[in-house]
Amino acid sequence: MRDTRNKEKIMNRKRSKKKSIGISLAVIVILGIIGSVNGEEVETANTPNVTESTEAVFELAEQEIYTTEPETSQEAKTELEEVKTESDNPLMNAKIQIADVMNGTKSEKLGEWAEIQISKAVLEEITQEQFSEFCNDIVNESGYSWLTISCEDGTGIQFAGSIPYVSTYGSLDNEGCIAESMGTIMVQEDGKYIYTEVE
Repeated sequence: MRDTRNKEKIMNRKRSKKKSIGISLAVIVILGIIGSVNGEEVETANTPNVTESTEAVFELAEQEIYTTEPETSQEAKTELEEVKTESDNPLMNAKIQIADVMNGTKSEKLGEWAEIQISKAVLEEITQEQFSEFCNDIVNESGYSWLTISCEDGTGIQFAGSIPYVSTYGSLDNEGCIAESMGTIMVQEDGKYIYTEVE
């Protein structure tokens, strides 16, 4: 009997030791996790404030903006004009207006025609190079049924189709077509455009 009781006591002691070891391990693990979380909090506390660094960046950017501003409003105006100026060719800078070409009953669209408006005085000052640039870059293969350069006095130059090497000068109707021909402009072998009056 005594041996049996002694064995039970010994077994109970071993069980209680195992439980205390298990509890000790659990406590150590929990403390380790808490420690690592606290460590992260400490590291986060030591990191710089993002808001402060963003504000610092904006302050630097503002300083750069102020230092690169033009000194006078005249300089700003000059810079703006330089950006706007695309070409010294008035024909190239003119706005192209597009309209539909309709059938006789106005029920079906057949295509489109285009027009630029320019003063007669400016048109008379156009150089060979400027006219050639317009013909090659705007008229050529434009896809319009016709393209017209119209002036305020009711006259203008009409290019039929997308053909850049021949055009007609004369009075225009309200659809940009020649109503009365006054002459023809044709490109020559040397690339120059020659105007020939109608006889």
